[in-house]
Amino acid sequence: MWHRVDTADTITEDDARAVVNIVRQITGGQPTPTVVDIRSIGFASKEARLGFAGPPDSSLEIATALVVASSSSRIMAKAFLKLAKPERPIGVFTTVEEAREWAAQHRPGD
Repeated sequence: MWHRVDTADTITEDDARAVVNIVRQITGGQPTPTVVDIRSIGFASKEARLGFAGPPDSSLEIATALVVASSSSRIMAKAFLKLAKPERPIGVFTTVEEAREWAAQHRPGD
């Protein structure tokens, strides 16, 4: 699965909950690795970041590949992930292609 936030200055906890619910609906309850393009996001609240980093059963994402806008964004995201200790694998990439390759390695049954 692949999804993108097109335009957003700030992502809130409510936004995070909405995205998690949409992913659950789209996957039809099937666990799946996901590529998420967050290059257009300016800021995500702490609550939103923690919501996205929640347990795999919250959204059925069994692995999440984040696409960020720059190397500095990648460094900041990786630092946050070390602190948040998400319960599923989360990779951070600067290209969609790298993110897709990584996510494909986490498909169920592979």
